[in-house]
Amino acid sequence: MIRKATFLTFLSLCLSGMTPALAQDDSTFAVDLADRQIAITTGFNGADLLIFGAISRGKVILSIEGRAENYQIRKKNRVGGIWINNESRKLNALPNFYAVASSENALEQISVAERLNSRIGYDAITGDLPIFDAHGREFFESLVRIKEQNGLYQELYDTIQVSPSGLFRVNVQIPASVPPGDYTIRALSVEDGKILQKYQTALSVNKVGFGAQIYDAAHQYPNLYGIGAIIISVLSGLLASFVFSRRKA
Repeated sequence: MIRKATFLTFLSLCLSGMTPALAQDDSTFAVDLADRQIAITTGFNGADLLIFGAISRGKVILSIEGRAENYQIRKKNRVGGIWINNESRKLNALPNFYAVASSENALEQISVAERLNSRIGYDAITGDLPIFDAHGREFFESLVRIKEQNGLYQELYDTIQVSPSGLFRVNVQIPASVPPGDYTIRALSVEDGKILQKYQTALSVNKVGFGAQIYDAAHQYPNLYGIGAIIISVLSGLLASFVFSRRKA
């Protein structure tokens, strides 16, 4: 349910005709989130992120982007009748999560150059990969497929619902494997080949509870965490062996 304070703030923006977007004309464009924080608990199974707003003219494009990370992608080739990983490529500065959504035919309203500049679509997030590097793109597309299978990359074109009164909404599925951190949400209103207004806000995804303590320990003290994990694994094995032997007796 949309929080009351959030809804009242959004309603006041719509009624006043003002917007937090970077305005280039007098059109109305307001955007908000049902929740700006997603808590990852021990039993976290993903979340449904609602983004909503109002627009008086044009189309809507939204994107959600996580922090940039580096990836090592390996390719299997058949050598002597055996499939082995004999080729790899490092891809730098790619978001660990990326989703883009739009209202119907919104992408056709702006040029390819504008899409790239506004980081709209997979072609706009290729990091330091040269756009004409066909061999590198093969590795990039492999990464995209893996990310899509895990719900970490999503293209949701023509999914934003806009009512006759100009209110719009879209639900983005946040998977259980979503990395914690700060996410950037960008919104554009577009029309006739140009961007009318822009808006940017943040979404916070954090681990909470006991899972957060384990996560922090693993990152702050990786060596101790590894040793602890080994000790727990050995003790669990010994305990299981002891219980099994007692049952046999």
